[in-house]
Amino acid sequence: MTTAELRRVLELAHMVARSEQRRSSPPQPPAALAPALTTARLAPAFFELVRAAVAANDDFRLRVAELADEREVGVVGWLWVTRPPGWEADITHNGAALAPELTIKVTALEFEVARLSGELDDVRREATSLRARLDQATDLLAVERQAVADLAELVDAAEADADDRRRRAVELERRAVRAEAQLGAERTAHRDTRRELDKLIAVAVGDSTEATAAGGPSADPAAEAPKPSTSARPRRRPRRRPYRSARGVLDDSPAGLDELVKVPGVRVLVDGYNVAKTRWPEGTLEWQRERLLSSMAAKFTGQASPDVVFDGADTYSSTLYSSAARRSKVRVTWSPAGVTADDVLLAMVDRIDPGVTVVVVSTDREVAEGAADRGANVVSSWSFANWLP
Repeated sequence: MTTAELRRVLELAHMVARSEQRRSSPPQPPAALAPALTTARLAPAFFELVRAAVAANDDFRLRVAELADEREVGVVGWLWVTRPPGWEADITHNGAALAPELTIKVTALEFEVARLSGELDDVRREATSLRARLDQATDLLAVERQAVADLAELVDAAEADADDRRRRAVELERRAVRAEAQLGAERTAHRDTRRELDKLIAVAVGDSTEATAAGGPSADPAAEAPKPSTSARPRRRPRRRPYRSARGVLDDSPAGLDELVKVPGVRVLVDGYNVAKTRWPEGTLEWQRERLLSSMAAKFTGQASPDVVFDGADTYSSTLYSSAARRSKVRVTWSPAGVTADDVLLAMVDRIDPGVTVVVVSTDREVAEGAADRGANVVSSWSFANWLP
């Protein structure tokens, strides 16, 4: 009889001893069991200790026997703890009867071990195959990562090139703005010089007329230039007068624009790039132009017919504008080679009948002043750009 056959009854004795140990009143478990009672479950190392303590203490053995159930602790364990008459012989007989059964169980366990060993070999072979596939996938991943790294370098190079092109474009735009400002200053100086020259000519002509009227010397009276007849003088063109909006409404405001575009027969002349660069300064010239024309096509759906003037007929074809603008009332004009949009705008104002209300949209000082001198209503590019949708 081994401790393995008594395992379940020994575990029952361990449980009873721990229960009695927690009580302060008798009965108490044998003192020899103290080392085995420190754990909740009976460890195999203490099987022999518990067996010896139960065998040496009949009172404790009987308390365990009262709780023993043959079905739970087994026939051998029950006989050992209850010890009925002839129990030792019964234990020997039951042990012999159990031997064939144990042999069968051992054989079955050996077959199970063999089967599990075969499965373990299959698992090991599968693991080897998976490891090989993992190594192959790792190699492919390394190749892909290198390709991604190479592509990232190309992208970085492309982005650096794009940034350089953007910087060059910004610098060219700045140069163009400075050139436009310088050209405007030169035009202003030319206009001032022309005015001074006209004044000098007028003074010179006036002095000559006064000398003749005072009886001054004349080389040959017959040789004096004949005075032009009144009928031969050209008729002065009527001067255009700006439209006066309702009291308290400024032209350079959303309300003023709403009123101006409703004037019958009004002509709206727009300095194209001046407005586009004001509203969308970050875009390219082509994108700015398309955006401006599309916005104007959406806004001008009533009676007013706007004209937009862009610089660069030598660079852009007059057909290069959005289909939305082509289907709308927006008319596009490109300045000829060597002529700026500013000159074209003022020339258009001069060609329009003085009886027609003209609205000029520009923040360029020379254009705004020239349009105001010609009797046109002037609206800044800021107000016009914010008025658009």
